[in-house]
Amino acid sequence: PFLARNINEEDDKRKSEKVRQWVVKLPPETLSNLLTALSQKQYNTRFDGEGRPIRAATDNQNQAAAIVKIMQWLATDVSESDETNQRQWKEALIAMADLPKYSKDYSAEWDGYKKQWFELAEFIKATEDLEVIRRFNQYSNQLCANMVLTKQKLYTVTGIIGGVEQYEYSAYPTRCVPNASLGKGTLAIVSRKTDLPENHWRLEKTNEVIISWSLDEITF
Repeated sequence: PFLARNINEEDDKRKSEKVRQWVVKLPPETLSNLLTALSQKQYNTRFDGEGRPIRAATDNQNQAAAIVKIMQWLATDVSESDETNQRQWKEALIAMADLPKYSKDYSAEWDGYKKQWFELAEFIKATEDLEVIRRFNQYSNQLCANMVLTKQKLYTVTGIIGGVEQYEYSAYPTRCVPNASLGKGTLAIVSRKTDLPENHWRLEKTNEVIISWSLDEITF
C-alpha cells in the first residue's frame, strides 16, 4: 500500500515526476521486484494513521492502479525508444519468473514472460475497475509489441452446464513469428529450435491463433 500511494501521487506534481523518472530508469531486476510487490493481493483490513479502516479491496485497487501507472510511464517514456521500453518491460517480466541463472533457455524465458503477464492481468481483472482494466489493455499492447501471444484450443469439458472450451496460451518474440504482422486471428507460423547442432531452427505451421495482449482475449 505504501508503494502504491507514492506511485499514484497526483497532488504533488514535482514528487510525481521524481517518482516517474526513478521508475523508468530502474534496471529490470529492480522493476520486477516492484511489480511483484504491487501484485501481492491484500486480504485484511488495516487502519491508517488516524485510525480509519482501509479495506483490502481498496488497497488492491490502488496497487492495480500503481501497476498501470508504471506501465503508462514506461510506454510513454520519450527519453528512450519504444524498442528500449519494450525490452525493459520484457526483461522485468522474465526476471519476475525467477528462472535458473545458470543456463539460457529461450523457451523458458518466453513462457515465464507470458505467465507473469497473466499474473498481473489476473490481479488487475480482480479489481473489476473498468478504467484500470482498459488502461492495462492499452499499455500491454504497447509494451508487449515485441512479443506475440497465441492461443490454441485444447479440449472441451462437458458437464451439467455444457461444454467449456479450454485454451493453451504461448508467447514468442515477434522475430520468431514471420507472419505476426498479419495480426490477431491469424494462425501463427513459428520458428522453433530443433535438436540439430549449430542452433538449427525450423518454421512450423501451428494451430495457434494470434491474439492481442488484452484481458478481453484470455480466460483464466
